[in-house]
Amino acid sequence: MRFVIFTIGLFLSAFASGQNKYSEEYEAFKRQAIQDYDDFRDRANAEYARYMRDAWAWYRGEKPMPVPTIEEPVVPPVILPEDDRGKTPDERPMPFDEIVPAPAPVPEPQPISPIEEKPQPVEQWLHFVFYGTPCKVRFDAAESVLLNNIRENAVADMWEHMMTSCNNLLYDCLDLRNSMKLCDWAYVKLAETVANTIYGSGHSNEAVLLQSFILNQSGFKIHIARSDNHRLHMLLAADCDMYNYPYWKLNGEHYYLLDHSGVDGLNILNPNFPEEQTMRV
Repeated sequence: MRFVIFTIGLFLSAFASGQNKYSEEYEAFKRQAIQDYDDFRDRANAEYARYMRDAWAWYRGEKPMPVPTIEEPVVPPVILPEDDRGKTPDERPMPFDEIVPAPAPVPEPQPISPIEEKPQPVEQWLHFVFYGTPCKVRFDAAESVLLNNIRENAVADMWEHMMTSCNNLLYDCLDLRNSMKLCDWAYVKLAETVANTIYGSGHSNEAVLLQSFILNQSGFKIHIARSDNHRLHMLLAADCDMYNYPYWKLNGEHYYLLDHSGVDGLNILNPNFPEEQTMRV
């Protein structure tokens, strides 16, 4: 009996040792995968920031497309024959020739690599209300920066600063997107609300750049632009026509200016970020 117990003990000890080994190997693999993701996103951001420092090309925009007017036909009233009045309608289903399949869901924009949470010793929270819902994201006010100007190098410097200071803010924005089940347009407005809460509304250049950063890192197709009135602007690609918004034709797609600023030409940072997607309306 003692021999059997001893043998079982050895087996369990070896099994636990094997389990620990596999667990350690898995954790090492997980850490390496996360590091590889971070390195890939860092390289993409560094390349994007490098393009920012080059001169932005000027493009003329297209006038907004007006909302089409559709004349509804006059439908004559239905007058039932005397014999049919008061009868119960026939509720049998109408015949049909084929079943129209439901459209396949279109994947929503996603970051080029997972945004991993990086807890800090002291968490600074930014509280705001989004369409009546209290929300919060992590943001240290000491990390906020102001633009001295909106030339290429100044914009690139702020972008590089956000790459290192806004990781948890991005994580929290994406978490709110998932938990609140926000559509793409609602997420665009969430990014705008976060940026305006930090830098103030009224189309501040810093708020425009922060909103652009959040959406860009979340996988949306955007372009940053500069107008002659010393303002930054964000252009956003959509998967359908957006009426009453001016747009720019870039790389075969329409990018819409949403801030109603009335500009007809912009200096635009044209290169695209890897694996970005259009907003689904």
